Amino acid sequence: MKFAKCRVYTMLNADKLKVGSKVIVGDNLAELKECVIKHRLPKIIKKVESEDVEHRFMCKDDFHYALAYLVSEE
Repeated sequence: MKFAKCRVYTMLNADKLKVGSKVIVGDNLAELKECVIKHRLPKIIKKVESEDVEHRFMCKDDFHYALAYLVSEE
């Protein structure tokens, strides 16, 4: 999959990502790019945490991540 910057969600635009969306996640940009290019299996967004939380993206695996790459919306 080709990496598209417009699909990246960070702590700044996290509120725009819908719960239930399929995403590829990571904690830094290099990791996220590698996962996208290598077609890592997407996870489902369970919750977007508040602005005071550094890793705002909580997935159904109950882990939190700093970055999310949108694969498809719910």
